Amino acid sequence: MSVFLEVNSPARTPGNLTARLDFCVTQLVNERVSYICPNYHILMPVRFQQHDFTFSYEFSYFSFAMAKPSLKTQWQSLYYPLDGLVWLLVLLMLLCTPLFLIMVSRGGGHQQYLSSSDGMGVSVVMQDMTGMLLGQNLPSRLPVTTSSRILVAAWLVFALILGLAYRGNLTASLTIPKFPPRIESLAQLVIGVDRVNIPPYGEQHRKFYSESDSPLFQALARVLEVGPSVHQGLTAANEKNEAQLGGRRFLSYQIVEGFTDVAGNTELYLGQETLFPGQAGWPIPHDAPFKHHLDRCIMASIEDRSAWHSRTSKAQEVFETNRRDQLANAREARKAAKSSLSIIAAFQCP
Repeated sequence: MSVFLEVNSPARTPGNLTARLDFCVTQLVNERVSYICPNYHILMPVRFQQHDFTFSYEFSYFSFAMAKPSLKTQWQSLYYPLDGLVWLLVLLMLLCTPLFLIMVSRGGGHQQYLSSSDGMGVSVVMQDMTGMLLGQNLPSRLPVTTSSRILVAAWLVFALILGLAYRGNLTASLTIPKFPPRIESLAQLVIGVDRVNIPPYGEQHRKFYSESDSPLFQALARVLEVGPSVHQGLTAANEKNEAQLGGRRFLSYQIVEGFTDVAGNTELYLGQETLFPGQAGWPIPHDAPFKHHLDRCIMASIEDRSAWHSRTSKAQEVFETNRRDQLANAREARKAAKSSLSIIAAFQCP
């Protein structure tokens, strides 16, 4: 029996890796031209219909990558330092204060609240109140009555406090900008993006998601687009409101390889939530006679690796214990030396 190994290296074929994997699985293994594909694949029911799998020796964490949210220059940033309710109350005060001032002045028997002859029109009073709110110079016209002067002084204090609060919040928002929240979960992904790209092997994923009982997986299948390579999908995600699905480790490698500058900065990120943390194995044909022997070799390798980790952990624990004992002995020795020196110095005193 001949066994052909189709080894794919991400460093050699980053753009065509997914297409070669898809060809290897759906053609070579299914047609029994290649009896094994040594690239782990997630164990999915739709894949068991085409081929079998070896012993699942690893978990494959399927995740998504997107562009980091960025701040866009827009005129709305002028009112971001204060809450919308605060702006509404300021507008209400600006409309009501001139009316109160006119009522107070007329209640005192005066037909004008200013020392000039401009009258007591609403437009004149509104102009003065708006000027004082915006921090302009005080009007040359002064109120006539004491009550009007008290009201104008209160308005000046209000304008001063509001101006200080606005300038402080504006400086803070410009110094430490608040970025929009990132999409970190599947529920946010299906709502917040226009399209989700997946490599050519993703047709099996879309079928699995569409047949799932989960509403989130069904919504993901509706926005899933099969076809672009990982590099093309990451490029589209960096330019548009799209996301790229793939193995978490491979996506991280692609981001570091092609979308990170020399300073280590990148405009892409990986979502925190894993979409499909499933067991993975090597694809092999159905009823392969070597499956039992291959599974035994994989299990032996896993057990040996576990034993090695156990021996390493025990050796590390012994080393840490000895190190702590040595440090404790050194501290006791220093204390004893200090006590001896103190006794010797006491006996040497005249």
